[in-house]
Amino acid sequence: MLRRIIPLAITIVVSACDDQSKSSDLSDKPDKWVNSLALQSDSKVKHVGKSSVILGSTTVTPLSGLTVIAVGDDIDGVHVGAIKCTYFPKDASYSGEQFMWRDRWGCMAGRSRDEVENAVQEDGTKLYDYLHIAPVTLAAQ
Repeated sequence: MLRRIIPLAITIVVSACDDQSKSSDLSDKPDKWVNSLALQSDSKVKHVGKSSVILGSTTVTPLSGLTVIAVGDDIDGVHVGAIKCTYFPKDASYSGEQFMWRDRWGCMAGRSRDEVENAVQEDGTKLYDYLHIAPVTLAAQ
């Protein structure tokens, strides 16, 4: 009988602890167009290249040494004309790589608003080069 009770008790305790450690998702916020971003120490900037017509592949190059990204900057061949930021209400990862950070933002910088809004097609094809910046904490505006 004790052999049945101990695993049951462990299961109950573990699931209770697990429920307490998970926070509920935050409310969503609308996307923001910003003129500049101050990068934090954990912010990562990647240059995402246009998809190759022949192979359909995309080159992603990590960039370092940036502390601010602003409209008007030229970064790795991309003249920044627009920056759009999307809010992350929860953490999320895929194949061990985190792509959403709870209560932070992820941003795309490109040559124009049109290029930023249309850079990534539904099938994943990249029509334009752009910069991906995440995670970012936006200053109150």
